[in-house]
Amino acid sequence: MSTMEDLSAERQALRVALLQLEATALQGRDRTAAIKEATKRRKNSELPPLQPTTVGGWFEKGTPAKDFATLWALVEVLYEWSGRPQPDSLSGPAHATAVGWWRGKRELWQTLYRQAKRSRPAGAPPAGGSPAVKGYLAAVRKTAKSHPYPDAWGDTHLPDLTDVYVRQQATPQTSADHDGPGPEVAASARSAAGPAQHAEEVFYTVSNISVLLAPAGSGKSTLLRTHRANSAGRWLQGEADATVPVLVDASVLTTADPLPAVLAKAAANELTRFGLLDELAADLFRHPPRPKTPWLVLVDGLDEIPDTDTRHAVMQTITETAAAQPALYRFVVASRPLPARELDTLGPHVPRFELQPFSPRDLQTYATNWFRDLNDPARHAQAFTTGLERSHLDVLAHTPLMAFLLCRLYRADPSRPLPHGRTGVYQACVELLYELNTHKNIKTTHDEAIRHLKDRHQIPRDNLAAEQAAGQVREHLPELIDYLAHERINGNTAPAVEIFTSHLQVNRPQRLKEHLWNAFIGDLLRPTGLLTEHRGDFHFLHQTFLEYHAARHATRDEQARMQLLDQLFPRSWRPRVPAPEPSYLGFLLDALLASPGGSAAETTSRLETLTHRGGTSACQFLVRQLDLRTNLFTESTARQLTRFAQRKAFDGFSRVAAARGLAAVEGYGDAGADQLTAIAEDSTIGGSARVAAARGLAAVEGYQDRAVELYARLAEDTTFDGFSRLSAARGLGAVEGYQGRAVQLYARLAVDSTIDGSGRVSVAEGLAAVEGYRDAGADQLTAIAEDSTISGDMRVSAARALAAVEGYQGRVAQLYARLAVDSTIAGSARVAAARALAAVEGLGDEGADRLTAIAEDSTIDGFSRVAAARGLAAVEGYGDAGAGQLTAIAEDSIISGDMRVAAARGLAAVEGYQGRAAQLYARLANDTTLDRFSRVSALQALAGVRVSPG
Repeated sequence: MSTMEDLSAERQALRVALLQLEATALQGRDRTAAIKEATKRRKNSELPPLQPTTVGGWFEKGTPAKDFATLWALVEVLYEWSGRPQPDSLSGPAHATAVGWWRGKRELWQTLYRQAKRSRPAGAPPAGGSPAVKGYLAAVRKTAKSHPYPDAWGDTHLPDLTDVYVRQQATPQTSADHDGPGPEVAASARSAAGPAQHAEEVFYTVSNISVLLAPAGSGKSTLLRTHRANSAGRWLQGEADATVPVLVDASVLTTADPLPAVLAKAAANELTRFGLLDELAADLFRHPPRPKTPWLVLVDGLDEIPDTDTRHAVMQTITETAAAQPALYRFVVASRPLPARELDTLGPHVPRFELQPFSPRDLQTYATNWFRDLNDPARHAQAFTTGLERSHLDVLAHTPLMAFLLCRLYRADPSRPLPHGRTGVYQACVELLYELNTHKNIKTTHDEAIRHLKDRHQIPRDNLAAEQAAGQVREHLPELIDYLAHERINGNTAPAVEIFTSHLQVNRPQRLKEHLWNAFIGDLLRPTGLLTEHRGDFHFLHQTFLEYHAARHATRDEQARMQLLDQLFPRSWRPRVPAPEPSYLGFLLDALLASPGGSAAETTSRLETLTHRGGTSACQFLVRQLDLRTNLFTESTARQLTRFAQRKAFDGFSRVAAARGLAAVEGYGDAGADQLTAIAEDSTIGGSARVAAARGLAAVEGYQDRAVELYARLAEDTTFDGFSRLSAARGLGAVEGYQGRAVQLYARLAVDSTIDGSGRVSVAEGLAAVEGYRDAGADQLTAIAEDSTISGDMRVSAARALAAVEGYQGRVAQLYARLAVDSTIAGSARVAAARALAAVEGLGDEGADRLTAIAEDSTIDGFSRVAAARGLAAVEGYGDAGAGQLTAIAEDSIISGDMRVAAARGLAAVEGYQGRAAQLYARLANDTTLDRFSRVSALQALAGVRVSPG
């Protein structure tokens, strides 16, 4: 247990308050029973359980909970057990008294919590600005130009990542999305969960853990690395809000090593080639890189861990670490969508973001950047786009990795047609890798490796045996690489060389030493370009390359193909969707459907059986494979998707997914558009699904006008919930050429009283950002700020949004001034308005007057009065006035004890008033008219005051 000397004053106060309450409340019961009761209540609200070890940290170290609601859940139970009834169980004056008592206690504990949350454990060594941190970040900054998989391309003309990078958007998911129909079908629903925003927002959430989700090749790794490099540069330039990221593969979190050691090793292994001169010590990652700034741990490739239990263990490690060390680590976890609820291990309410693919404009920009050093880059970009349409790769190319591969193929030979289908792209890229590595003279390199190996044996028989064995390996090298991929995707984590040597075609002669044989195999693999070497082992360039090669091995001959078919589609009256992850399954299906012999026809037959008898899971399987451009049989696919889109028993999102997939089948665009229209117009389907149908229709070439009409009708339908209506308006605004109509719609929604205040603020703020509609948006924000039917917080929020609109600072000041004196809104909103007014240049005095009035107003709750006084003390030139108000509140016997102590704490934060605060603490601690808790809080606060001599 920590001693009092080990804790900051704020954490001492939280710890003592909890221990005191516990002693009063339990009386024969134990802490475990209280935790169980709090957990039971949280479960009813679908919140995670309290962990005894975490709660123990609250009592032993004053460690603040992850959020206040978690702490209050336990405190509320303890108060009830100490004999304090909830207001709902009372009536008349007793009810009113209980309401006031509980409100005051909640405000007190919020104050204790916030102060403890902001404090640092006493004695924590300062790490900000240390030479080790600066050296680490200097090396990180040099990675800015590097692609996640640059080396194997063997191409000195590969453009720098900074030259081609295009910022992506991300869509936040709501809690409801986590329980949706599945990662594939729910995609349409998730895209409407909230407005798309810059993907970098995932790094700046207030949560200790955030999740970034996207299918294979969608740009997750590139986003993590780009943020890491950019943030390192910003930090080195002295920008205060820069994060301090450290990147780690999820696979290394499976070791038994402590996290600091794992981070140090992972960073050193990667950054040595970028100029990292000093060894990184694990101790560097045991302390924050600078005060109040935790390490931002970027965990990549969680989905690439093949074993479910191992993934669960990694997520549990992340969760427990984040809970135990909130001031030391924050986590952003990047992954493909995982099976339903698997990510809930991280916490059901952890923020999740879905990384969005390139928009058509993004893709055009990306291609132009790639071809910038060719003659007439715009012409090449247009030719590239035309080639995508001809090869039916235009949708797939919106995935960043696929855009990278296709641009590389086009740039290698602009006159060569682009390949057909996803597997065709990977096959062409593997062939291109061999071409690009001709400068390595692979044949000569392999010949030299064989000669070097055999010449180690002077006995002719041994020399010949070594040469024959080595030649056998080289002859079968492509098949051996496929075998390596197959083993890896099925969970074999052994080193690549060890996996190679287990193959029947790799037979080491008895007299050939093992370490020489293993070194020879490494010499064969190194120059191929198909694998990259790091952390002492060989790895595929990307998970999708591993999948491509693994599929080649799984379908290497007719016997293997028929065995695979029985695994994927076992004969049954109720066939099930194949188990492999959709991306890998797509490669398997392409190989099966393109194979000679009877396996292709048998694959088609079993696919038709599955989709004919299957339900929503079969639907999402089919749609996902279409999205991946798997070469399915066109006619039967279209027939099944039509049936799924019309099936009334399906939920709306599944029907939308089927119709959207139908529209993507070659020759069935019109049929898919008709199905999407029918769903969008079906009043028996939920609003979000109908908006998703309109969004799908807008993506079908030639149907933008119809989609716009549907969007408009849905946005204006007052029977819809506000969220769906706003989603429809945003969808309309995203259709090129309809900005004017969208603006008119925004204007109507901004004054629609059936939409909640936050939605109206969001719409009006968006309207003000549209060129030519700044004044209209500003007028709407003003109207919201003046609308007495809306909560004070939302009215202040509207004023803040207006403050960001150029040319409206004067109007904003007037709104702040009015809100600060509006007695019809909550005190906290009035304080926020007054503080905002004081921050306006030239209006500090007026804001100070408003804060003074609130601090002196006995009709306002104590928390707001203390907040106003503290705000006043923060206004330049009003420190003494604020201190006077805080002193007056602390000495006011009419005010509750907890608020008087809070006022004294506020005074202690004002420079030069620690002595007076100490006197107040002493008086309050000895005031027998106060409740025991307030007196103990004052006493503990007094122990934490440090008064300068004199």
